[in-house]
Amino acid sequence: GIHSEISDMRGEIDGIHSEISGIHTEMDGMKGEISALRNGQKEIRKDIKYLTQKVEDTYQIALEAWGLSTENRVLLTT
Repeated sequence: GIHSEISDMRGEIDGIHSEISGIHTEMDGMKGEISALRNGQKEIRKDIKYLTQKVEDTYQIALEAWGLSTENRVLLTT
């Protein structure tokens, strides 16, 4: 009868509620993973900026050394 149908509907609603709850739990987990990825990207950007500066510094030192060696060659040959 009607009590049986209501009971079946409650069972279905409970099942749907359980599925939605599981989806929320999965979404919370994904939010945590996304946050971790964002933090990782920030760290990678910092590392790239640091390495870029190191490369630039090394280039400048090499350029200065080349200039000095060129000047020394000129002085030695004159």
